[in-house]
Amino acid sequence: QLQMFKFVNISYSVVDDSLVANISAGSLSKFQVNDEFGVNTNINRQIPGPYGSITFTNRNTFKGCEILDLSLSAGIEGQISNIDQNKFIRTTEINGNVGISFPLLLLPGSWRYAYLDYNPRTRFSLSYISSYRPDYDRTEIKAIMNYQLQLNQASRLIIAPLELNLINATIKQPEFLDLLETL
Repeated sequence: QLQMFKFVNISYSVVDDSLVANISAGSLSKFQVNDEFGVNTNINRQIPGPYGSITFTNRNTFKGCEILDLSLSAGIEGQISNIDQNKFIRTTEINGNVGISFPLLLLPGSWRYAYLDYNPRTRFSLSYISSYRPDYDRTEIKAIMNYQLQLNQASRLIIAPLELNLINATIKQPEFLDLLETL
């Protein structure tokens, strides 16, 4: 649950009429790099295109089971134009993200430790997303702080008391602006 260990084994032995628990854990690498390359596929009016992503993970960043992750991704795909339904256009998207997770709720006082049975996490993230199309360009900067609790094996509660979005769109084709004004 902490995402720090590959496995945890517990064995028991009897020593002098006492039961002794021996816990052994194999830790995951402190640093990890994941990459993924492939083809975007979506049956909703799109033509497949290449994408790629790379993620760097630093575990136990401040010696308290924190997880720092940095990621970059990019992709290209073809889509039907909003202006001319018989024409396909190319869309390019570039994303960057930095996030850090703490294995407790960063709250004042004793609330910090109130939900330890639910694998609590506090996560901060900052993202940059940039989309380029023939009709418009869009840039988004997003900052999020959320709390996460694992209610059971299949359910997780996420509360986001802070989410800030800054979105800037530049319309490059007057026909697209005309289309937006008719909606």
